[in-house]
Amino acid sequence: MASAPLLRFTEAQYLRYEREFQQKHEFVHGNILAMAGAGTRHNIIAANLLSALVVGLRGKRCRAVGSDQRVLVKPGALYFYPDVTVLCPPVEHLDESRDTVLNPHLIAEVLSSATRRHDVDLKLPAYREHPAIQEILLIEPDVLWVQHWFRSPGGEWQMRTISSASLAVNLDSLGVEVPIEEIYRNATDA
Repeated sequence: MASAPLLRFTEAQYLRYEREFQQKHEFVHGNILAMAGAGTRHNIIAANLLSALVVGLRGKRCRAVGSDQRVLVKPGALYFYPDVTVLCPPVEHLDESRDTVLNPHLIAEVLSSATRRHDVDLKLPAYREHPAIQEILLIEPDVLWVQHWFRSPGGEWQMRTISSASLAVNLDSLGVEVPIEEIYRNATDA
């Protein structure tokens, strides 16, 4: 029995589709994937992290943005919408539309049962290969658990896991400390 051929899209077709319909889709090796809606706890955690970064970056050159920021992770193959992205100047864009960033400094993903495998198995390795990304946060919404990936001064990736409300994530490349309790504030009630 012959199977129907898979419809593949070019990078240009993806960008045209994305810009025309104003909806968020990720691009993975020629496939356009609709973004799933997130739960309340997920959204609270992402908003808390974004807020903490906005405050922590005051007076500094870098800026934090939310999940509407598209990031080109691998040319021709991978475009993602991280939950939180930190941009440091000079910010580079794909083209004059200025809707796709090429050089994110920090990426954060709030995991969920629906996206965990995609975030850990596909996105994390791709983020670690991106030359501009210096720090990555993976945040578990249902238990207090943050995995912090960061480049050492020699450029190698290191990882630490934080699972105590009394601790903080030290984002050394940004000079910002984010208390774990701030990330999870009001999320357990949701």
